[in-house]
Amino acid sequence: MECRFCSGTGWWRPERPHRDGSGVIVWLRVDEPCRGCAGTGKEHSPVAAL
Repeated sequence: MECRFCSGTGWWRPERPHRDGSGVIVWLRVDEPCRGCAGTGKEHSPVAAL
């Protein structure tokens, strides 16, 4: 089964806050290995369908 967090790619794109030069907080997208599947793209503990 493919990971439900990254859709099997092994990467996800969360947002992180960043304060720009005028002091306004903006959200930036970052690419990082998926934490839900440890970058494997496979579901480790799938939830059973009810």
